[in-house]
Amino acid sequence: MKPLYLVVAIIIFLLVILTAVTVFFFNFAIVGKRLSKENAIKRAKNHKVYKTYADRIVNGIEWISNCKQKHVEIKSYDNIKLFGTLIEAEDKTDNTVILFHGWTSRGFFDFSCIIEMYHKNGFNVLMPDQRAHGMSGGKYTCFGVKERYDVISWVNYVISLYGENCKIVIEGISMGASTVLMAAGLNELSPCVKGIIADCGFTSAADQFTHVLKKDYHLPPFPFLYTANLLTRMIAGFGFWDVNAAEEVKKSELPLLIIHGEDDDFVPVKFGRQIYEASASENKQIITVPGAKHGMGYFNDEEHCRSVLENFLKNVFENQ
Repeated sequence: MKPLYLVVAIIIFLLVILTAVTVFFFNFAIVGKRLSKENAIKRAKNHKVYKTYADRIVNGIEWISNCKQKHVEIKSYDNIKLFGTLIEAEDKTDNTVILFHGWTSRGFFDFSCIIEMYHKNGFNVLMPDQRAHGMSGGKYTCFGVKERYDVISWVNYVISLYGENCKIVIEGISMGASTVLMAAGLNELSPCVKGIIADCGFTSAADQFTHVLKKDYHLPPFPFLYTANLLTRMIAGFGFWDVNAAEEVKKSELPLLIIHGEDDDFVPVKFGRQIYEASASENKQIITVPGAKHGMGYFNDEEHCRSVLENFLKNVFENQ
């Protein structure tokens, strides 16, 4: 009987390990995170990726804080309160950029380096807090699966402010990039949206988590990703394989600009290239920035990235 007891003990041990990893993964990745301004500044100064650019990030955060802002609220399609910050252009315009931040972050942090540029170029800037982030409601981060419908809600909000003839560009970074790319495939996306900017986005939650499990934890996707997917579907109501940005951009002909750091070890540059290749747009561009880590393309090569961004926006807002 001893061999049987040993087998049972091993099975129980493995099940305990599997359960522990699954619960840890769910709490780490899916349960929402709230970033304050104070913690954002600490992140900038202490994080190994950001601290090189801490002064520029903090200066950007302070510039945004000192701007005249409007705090706005809307309801999501599933009745979650969503919060956003609107910085209107000094001269009246109906040209608006909506900026969707990444996982565990907020717009004033992720876009600290470019909001002043957008403002000085005469655009309204809207920074939503994604669900389960910042001041928005919701318990769970859905990695674009549900957030793509929030993009529709925010676009419609902007149209309610500036009219049916307004022009909108939707931009996202990291998870926000995947969110706007996934929204591109939705029929509900208004024709007022004239272009998409995606900085270091992933193809799907499943692809991203597979990469993170392997790189950071040296674990295979099976069985851990599959048990976490089951738990996430049961509790948060979505699955990791539900939506793939590379598939959604096949349905969209909107002008598309993709930016990705070549040294991004969190969201590999291969994901950006896959999305670019899959896009149905005839007006698409990808720039990969040598030496840039995750989300750091603009910091690594500000002159080039700024030029590309401004040319893309000029083309979108003036020629459509």
